[in-house]
Amino acid sequence: MDVHVEAIPTRVRGRALTRHIASFDPERALIVLTSAGGPPTLWERAQKLVVRTFLDELGTPEPHAAESQLRRAYAGARGALVRFRDSLVGAKLPEVMLLSILAGPTRVGIVVGGAGRVYHHQVRQHRRLTAFEDLEGGLAENPEPWIASAPVRRGDIVLAGSLEAFELPAIGAMAARLNEEPGVKIATIADILLEPARDSGVGAAAAVLRV
Repeated sequence: MDVHVEAIPTRVRGRALTRHIASFDPERALIVLTSAGGPPTLWERAQKLVVRTFLDELGTPEPHAAESQLRRAYAGARGALVRFRDSLVGAKLPEVMLLSILAGPTRVGIVVGGAGRVYHHQVRQHRRLTAFEDLEGGLAENPEPWIASAPVRRGDIVLAGSLEAFELPAIGAMAARLNEEPGVKIATIADILLEPARDSGVGAAAAVLRV
């Protein structure tokens, strides 16, 4: 299994801010992506709280209990974010999109709270694994996550990211490159997806997994 995760900083008034986080835990074969909204000064703090709580709650993945583990970890991360929001004073509160993939040799489990996307690529075939209509907001706005799983086989590619990683030109360029060169490096695929967000300064997070 080959995995590449990457987050592009968001430029705000000449400063590079952490609006997105991308991480991979090889021991648990776990990808976690987040994207923040609300006051920029709280983006990084809110995301780190969500990621830390999610990982702590998940524990050691068990193949036959993946869905229940992902649900429990999601609920824990959402609870931590809600309590953090309740402790703040002001009308503008932080929101965090969470997307996580628990990868196995024959199946991937997915949990999403908010506007994140996951696609499954096989030879000349692309399938979206998340809801066709993007969820709005993040954890606070979505008490129940989008949960899905899909069988995978050797050579399949799973692509995940925040909405900013899936601009239409990037999706088209990525699909064309995979059709022309199925064995292209996954870092190259991630670079294609993230290029518009990098050029515009909006930032993004993406993960590419080849089984």
